[in-house]
Amino acid sequence: MAYQPTVEQGAILAHVINRNARVLAGPGTGKSATLVALMDRLLGGDPEPRIKLLTFTRAATAELAKKVSDHPAAATQRPSTIHSFSISVLLQIRARAISSSVKDCG
Repeated sequence: MAYQPTVEQGAILAHVINRNARVLAGPGTGKSATLVALMDRLLGGDPEPRIKLLTFTRAATAELAKKVSDHPAAATQRPSTIHSFSISVLLQIRARAISSSVKDCG
């Protein structure tokens, strides 16, 4: 069955892409399906935006990854928890700092 957005979901899909937005909705209201539809729209644009999918729990990350993997355009995006993403950023910064200090010494 094809995704048919509600009026509220349609407003999310029509949101101006260069502005931040927040979606507040309960479980089972179609947030993930709307996210995938929005990603399909955004990833078809030029220039292609940088998108990061973050969740609070590993269970939510696994569920979102499954939903995203069913859609070719969105499947390139790998969801992660906020904590996992934050740690990866810190490790990247640390690696750059170490690399920079090694170059300075050499």
